[in-house]
Order: sequence, then structure tokens, then C-alpha cells
Amino acid sequence: MSVLTPSTIGRALGPRPQLLSLSTATSAGADSGRSSEHGRPVDAHLQSLLDRSGGLATRLDVLRVAPPWALQAACRAGGLVRVLPGVYVDTSLARDTPSELPVLARLEPELARRAALSFVLPRGSGLRSRPHLVVRHRSGFAVAPPQVVVRGGLPVTRLDRTLVDCWPLLPTVDRPELLIRAVNDRLTTPQRLVAALGEVPRLTGRTAMRDLLDRLAAGCRSPLEIWGHDHVFTGPGMPPFLRQARVRVGGRPARHRRHPRGPLQSPSPHR
Repeated sequence: MSVLTPSTIGRALGPRPQLLSLSTATSAGADSGRSSEHGRPVDAHLQSLLDRSGGLATRLDVLRVAPPWALQAACRAGGLVRVLPGVYVDTSLARDTPSELPVLARLEPELARRAALSFVLPRGSGLRSRPHLVVRHRSGFAVAPPQVVVRGGLPVTRLDRTLVDCWPLLPTVDRPELLIRAVNDRLTTPQRLVAALGEVPRLTGRTAMRDLLDRLAAGCRSPLEIWGHDHVFTGPGMPPFLRQARVRVGGRPARHRRHPRGPLQSPSPHR
């Protein structure tokens, strides 16, 4: 299936305008519905759905509560706008930015993420990445555990896989810091990242990422430690070392380099 990674939604710029919304495009009517500015009835159930869902709804959601013509009438009246195939938002939630930008890029970042998470198509649909939108194709993906977890009431892809998917999207110089910080903050482990990397055999920059994960698995926790791991005591004739060993000094964790027969450096509580 095709799934959009939340971390890849383009950032929208500019102030929010006071645009025509579904509520302002309709006038008071009978309890069973309202009338658009063109005199076409707009189903009240559709407005209720948008109110409950924060101004975003999928076509499937709409068809559960209203007939197809209600969605078509709302779009023609200017109250709804399609941001992705089968995903609609209240027009008032789109920012007033240059018209050449896609509608998805004119939404608040949080709403754009919700729209992306609502958009899942069968594999082979032909959808490809476009400006402000990155499409990831995953076989056997479903918006359900274990592929996703719920955070803040929204289903999101798991952090380990998201970090792997985002690796080629970042500038090369910024890639290592993201993984180092995630491991240091105990949000994930090198082993879990290695498992996630194994799911993407053709990832751009895969070799560099695997090398970094090897260093993290060896105990390195900063660019300086990685440099030391690769360049200190590595000359010809040097014996093999246990490069990182966890010890505690004054109740705080510290690491030091070791020779098989004893320590070569004293541990420092500042490392």
C-alpha cells in the first residue's frame, strides 16, 4: 500500500486568511439541511461531520453520513476543497499563499499531517511524489498495529521506520544527529533501527546509515566518540580493543576505552 510519512509534509507559510467556509457558504434552513450561496442544499450531516473532525473528512467518511451530491455541492459552493484524492478540508483552513502552491502546502502543519495520515491507497495506484508531498510505498501496510501506533489520538508510523524513511530526505550533514539524539533520548535503540533498515533494502544512503548504527551499537553516543572509535588506536600493529565499556562514576554513567588486558584511559564523568 502507499502511505505518506508525516515527517515529510511540506511546511506552509503565510498568515491564515478569512476565506469562505462551509458554514459561511450556507444559510439557515431546515433542520434536515442548509442552502449554499448558489441555492443548492447542503446536507447538515456533512457540516456536523466536519465540526466533529476538525474540518477534515475523507470521501468514505462523508458517504457514511451524507449522499454523494452533498459532497459535490459543498465543493462547488467553495466550502470544501480537495487536498488529496479522497481527502477534503474546510476551505477556511487553507492559508492565503501563492496560488501555484498545492493546497496541502497551504494547510497548518498539524492539519497537513492529519490529511496525509488519512490518505492510504492500494499499491499500484500510480501515485508519485510531488512538491510538498513524499509518497512511500510499503507492501502489506495497514493503518493498524504493528505498523502504526496512536499518539495524541492520531495513528502515526512507528518512530524506527520513520527515522529510516526520513534518512534520504535530510541534508547529508544533518542525518547522523537525528539518529544519535533518538538513541540518546531512549526513544529507540540501535537494534530496532537496524531491524527497520532491513525493511528498506534500497534506501538511498543505506551504507552510511548502517555504519552509523554499527557505531551506536558499539556504544558511541556523539560525533566525537564516533571519530575516536574510527581514528584513535587504529594504526598498524594495534591489538583489538573493546572500544566502549559502560561504567559508573559517582553514580553517573561514563565510558572509557579499554585494552583487552586493562584500561588505557581513565573514565571521565564529563563524557
